[in-house]
Amino acid sequence: MINIGLKLKTTKTQFRSAVETALAFEIVNKTRRIRNFIELRVGQAIIDIVSKDPIWSSIVSGSLRADLGIPLNYDLNKVLETIANTVEVFIDVKSVKASKIKITIRAIPENFNDVLALTEAEYVSRPSGSTIPWLRWLLFEGSAVLVDDYVVNRNLTGREAQRSRTHIALMKKQPGATFRMQPAAAGNPTNNFISRALIRGKIDLIVARIVEEAYNR
Repeated sequence: MINIGLKLKTTKTQFRSAVETALAFEIVNKTRRIRNFIELRVGQAIIDIVSKDPIWSSIVSGSLRADLGIPLNYDLNKVLETIANTVEVFIDVKSVKASKIKITIRAIPENFNDVLALTEAEYVSRPSGSTIPWLRWLLFEGSAVLVDDYVVNRNLTGREAQRSRTHIALMKKQPGATFRMQPAAAGNPTNNFISRALIRGKIDLIVARIVEEAYNR
């Protein structure tokens, strides 16, 4: 039997620091490997929550679709998919030396540029030729007056229903009237139907579970 003795010329503090740094680097590397998993799962969670929200249901097939005149041939799923694709995972690697890893998950920039760039975010009203930025109205304009001297008319004749983009409602000229967003749907960049749906859906708890699941895979 051969006995080999090793003497580590390292203090306990140095050894602990080395272990903690190695562990921190391993956590960072693992986070990089599971980044796509987290982004996809959080994105899907956003879709699931918003798609079940009453305001979204109204946009897709209810009174908001009628009020806003959103064309029936618009695939509104693209709006949710684009929002989901904004999810990004960031790692603060500067904190590795302190053995503390900060993971930041971001989604849905306040300017909503990606979503508002979609063809489905607006339409051209005929015969006026006016562009109707219906999604911007929902996300930015709050309770501001959107259209003067018009009201939404849902009591349509058969001929009027054929003229309507939704077959449900038309804007009707009425001097002195104003058209505003429905109060429950009105919003601004930091407080809108999407952010409110995610808060009600406890997205923070869902994200925490997703991250935990990712690290335990």
